[in-house]
Amino acid sequence: MITIKNIEKSFNNKKVLKDVSFELKEGKCYGLFGNNGAGKTTLTKIIFNELKASSGEINLSGKQQRGIDFSNWYFFVENNELPATISVITYIELQANVKNISNSKIKKAIEKFKPILDIESIKNMLIKNISAGQKKLVSLFVMFLVKPKYIFFDEPTANLDIKNKDLILDFIKTSMTHDSIFVVITHLIQEVSSIVDHIIILDSGMITYDDVYDKKSDIKKIFKEHTKEEITAKQVLESS
Repeated sequence: MITIKNIEKSFNNKKVLKDVSFELKEGKCYGLFGNNGAGKTTLTKIIFNELKASSGEINLSGKQQRGIDFSNWYFFVENNELPATISVITYIELQANVKNISNSKIKKAIEKFKPILDIESIKNMLIKNISAGQKKLVSLFVMFLVKPKYIFFDEPTANLDIKNKDLILDFIKTSMTHDSIFVVITHLIQEVSSIVDHIIILDSGMITYDDVYDKKSDIKKIFKEHTKEEITAKQVLESS
């Protein structure tokens, strides 16, 4: 279990996270929802120790953050910050080496992943020369290959066509195991309503909702009732 306790963060004396506390339990897919600027990405970077909190603590099964082995964690970022000047296959091999995965296992994984993305057809291309959708799917392949237990998806469906959105959502749904924790961070709430089973809403840096989602309730209504800002027309259109 991941425990986030009393996290606060300020930038230039402006408090962007305010006493944020919640728990993430194994075997669940969480939706961390909030409007743009609510503090979702800042919170995730603090969880991954990429930013230092002003106060508060993060524990994994009772172990403090500084003692956590992050090799079993993966942060699927919105803008796919992959190294631009190396080839797709080089990037894959670098990630595989961290987990001591052999070339033969990489080849088998590439073959299994072919219905989602034909890695063979782009493996020698520089990452900067493949599309945004392909970059997201390459990141997805790395997750498929190394199988981390704790995955945080930052806006996984943003700026993708319907086909690639469906591929990513299906991957998340089918990859969930009893001992893994998935967190989907997004403002496109309707798109991920079929895969999350617990909703956490962050609004103006504060947790305003933290409860199980039964997949029957109106997810947009829940969001609207627990955020100060109305869902924008753009968000509704993007989520429809």
